[in-house]
Amino acid sequence: NIYDTIPHNDGNTTIHSYNGSFAQQFAEEHGFPFASLGESPDAIRGDMDGNGKITVADAVLLARFVNEDDTLNDAQRLGLLNADPDLDSDGFVTVMDVRALLKMLETA
Repeated sequence: NIYDTIPHNDGNTTIHSYNGSFAQQFAEEHGFPFASLGESPDAIRGDMDGNGKITVADAVLLARFVNEDDTLNDAQRLGLLNADPDLDSDGFVTVMDVRALLKMLETA
C-alpha cells in the first residue's frame, strides 16, 4: 500500500496544508490532525517539487513515490501529498498519475 510509506499517526504529527487539498483528505481518512494554511495560492497542478514549474523532475519524484521509494524523506512525501498528486482524479495515486504528468509535460 502506497500509504504505508507515509508516517503513521504517532500523536505528534499534524499535517499542514490548504483547504480542500489531497493532504487534507489524507489526514481526515487516516486520523491525522489537520492544520489549515487557508485557501490554496495559485498552485501549478503537477508541480510536485513546488518550484513553480512542471519539469521532468516532478515526474521522477512522483514515480519514486508511486514505486514506494524508501529513500524519499518525510518532507518529500508530504510535499507530494500537498501537490495533489492524483492527477487523473480517480482517488488513487498510481502510475497512471505519472503518465498524466508526463502527458502534461508533452503538451507544455
